[in-house]
Amino acid sequence: MTINTSGLGGGGSPIRSVQRGILFPQPQSTVNVNISAIDVNKSFVNVSSANGLSQASSNAAIAVSAAASIVNTTLIKVETGRRVDGATSNFPPIVYWEVIEYV
Repeated sequence: MTINTSGLGGGGSPIRSVQRGILFPQPQSTVNVNISAIDVNKSFVNVSSANGLSQASSNAAIAVSAAASIVNTTLIKVETGRRVDGATSNFPPIVYWEVIEYV
């Protein structure tokens, strides 16, 4: 999703565009995400994650970290770490990403 914020805030917003998405990657994986073209010198990427459920009988949440980087004008890379308990899971983490481009 791209949100064009030009013209907001009276004198215009310093933000040119915001793109957001949600991924459900496996732990210890890399996902390439295509985005609309941005100026990499005026942009940054935010990432946050929520836990999936473990295969344990209690269905306890197991932490999985996530990181993201801008690869080029139309691509970001999202990487996830391994589960803290080292096990595999049928419930992947939820990763939220956001690219913000300034004017």
